[in-house]
Amino acid sequence: MVLLGFPGPSVHDKPDIYRMDVASFLLGIGRGSIISREVVDSEKALSAGIDFLTQRFSGMIMLYAIAPDDKIGEARQALLAAADKLKRGDISERDLQRAKSFLRGNFQISNETNAGKAESLGFYAALGEERFPADYCEQLDAVTVRDVMETANKYFTDGYYAITMCREAQPEQKRRSKLDDYDSMGRRRTAGSRWF
Repeated sequence: MVLLGFPGPSVHDKPDIYRMDVASFLLGIGRGSIISREVVDSEKALSAGIDFLTQRFSGMIMLYAIAPDDKIGEARQALLAAADKLKRGDISERDLQRAKSFLRGNFQISNETNAGKAESLGFYAALGEERFPADYCEQLDAVTVRDVMETANKYFTDGYYAITMCREAQPEQKRRSKLDDYDSMGRRRTAGSRWF
């Protein structure tokens, strides 16, 4: 697994927080995302994506890929290349509208019930931004391709990220015990499996 961590905006960083939601969707959420097309479909990784959560303070934008050992470096470069594509603004207006529609729909569905509204209001009140849910959809609609490009350039800064590479743990070797020298009858074994 390769994890690339970039410092991200907090809930108070407006309008960046709305723009980063759109940028995150375009970059790594769903089969139509840049990471899915450039990293997974090109078989540089088995799976890949992005993780970003709105928080009170500056949080972490995580780009991740799961790849075989021999492709781990290639997967890392592919993640960075995908972010570069977003930084260049290589997205269509149609992709932008799809991202905003998904985010708006997801937000509205999660706020359909009283329980959903209470959870949303409580979450943002705890972050000190009680008005955030009321303005969210309107702020999303205002995001442009240029906004996404500027935000990507601001947060996906070259060389300014933390990297973690995790390899699959090797299976534990069975530890040898003195009891391994004896069979179930208590007879001692020798190298040639003879008894004495």
